[in-house]
Amino acid sequence: MRPTRRMVLWVWVGVVSVASLVVLFIAVQQPGSPIRATSIALGSWFPAAITLLGALIAVRQPKNRIAWLLIGIGFAVLVEYFLQLFLASEPVSPSSLDLAAIVLVHIALPFAIYLMFLIAFWFPSGRFFTRRQAWAAWPGAIMLSTQFLVTILTKEIGPPYPSEAQAWTVTNPVGFLPTSALDATIAVMIVVLGLTAVGGGFSLIMRYRRSSVVTRAQIRWMFFSTLIVAGVFILVATTNASQKMAGGLLLQVAFISIPVSITVAITRYRLFEIDRIISRTLSYTVVVAVLAAAFFGLVALITAALSAPNSLAVAASTLAIAALFNPLRKRVQNTIDRRFNRSAYDAEIISEAFASRLREPLTTTQIIEDWQRTVDESLQPETSGIWIKHRSPSGPE
Repeated sequence: MRPTRRMVLWVWVGVVSVASLVVLFIAVQQPGSPIRATSIALGSWFPAAITLLGALIAVRQPKNRIAWLLIGIGFAVLVEYFLQLFLASEPVSPSSLDLAAIVLVHIALPFAIYLMFLIAFWFPSGRFFTRRQAWAAWPGAIMLSTQFLVTILTKEIGPPYPSEAQAWTVTNPVGFLPTSALDATIAVMIVVLGLTAVGGGFSLIMRYRRSSVVTRAQIRWMFFSTLIVAGVFILVATTNASQKMAGGLLLQVAFISIPVSITVAITRYRLFEIDRIISRTLSYTVVVAVLAAAFFGLVALITAALSAPNSLAVAASTLAIAALFNPLRKRVQNTIDRRFNRSAYDAEIISEAFASRLREPLTTTQIIEDWQRTVDESLQPETSGIWIKHRSPSGPE
């Protein structure tokens, strides 16, 4: 990338970061719905973060369109937050500026979601896997244009996602369509976005099955972050109403894992550590689940069998779980590593076997042969060699 373009890119990152701070300040200071303001304040860092990640990719691979998709998503979310704050209360006398803000806020979030789903078709190369998949971009683009047109021509229009403070509408002087037309368009838009997401998933699976080892590692980063978002979403959806705010913040943090994984995969920074990350995540998830079940089971069993006080049962169960943690962790870790981190597991076994052979009386030739065999089996390089510095009685040769 040329220095001028790079400077413009980083200036844009700075502008988005400052704008995100402005959103945070306005959301904290603005009276009105505290839940909506808090939600926007908690998510104000997201546009700056995703724009920064897009810039990092653009600097390394300026021709990769995923970088510009991430930057576009950050801008769309930032616009969405600004418009939500602008429309937080009903205007005394609605103006054309209010009407324009309503029209844009109806299209900003669907546009950001559409770009996010489009990444699945282009990941990780920035191009469609096959030319036949190019049609996948058109249904969403057509529906976005249709929703924008219908929104402009709707007679009575108000902010989307209405709360008590936003349950108002504005009469559109150029509108003639009923509100039901806009509602139907939004429903179709949701279906189209859902189908785009499903198509993107199938595209990733197809690309994974037909690609090289490097591309498969890149796609595994994408799959892993998607599973994180899905798991956190299920957790948040099943929490109590009093925990919704903390759950919303946790979900926002989980969403940033997707652009982070995309950045790691495309820049190939520690690319092949994904197997280790997956195995550790699964290991500790299984260990925590087993220990939690064992803890509550022991508490119930001790309380019922010995008629012991609840505090004594909790203390005894805690000691038992503490003693069980390390052996269970090692057992689960080894089991999962055999499946999800096989290369590292095999390399560890090979290295241990080589170390045990070094304890035996071996000649230099045998050590060299064993070392080359160990490197070939664990790392599988194209070529390998060893350089030995001999010493003579008179000094080094």
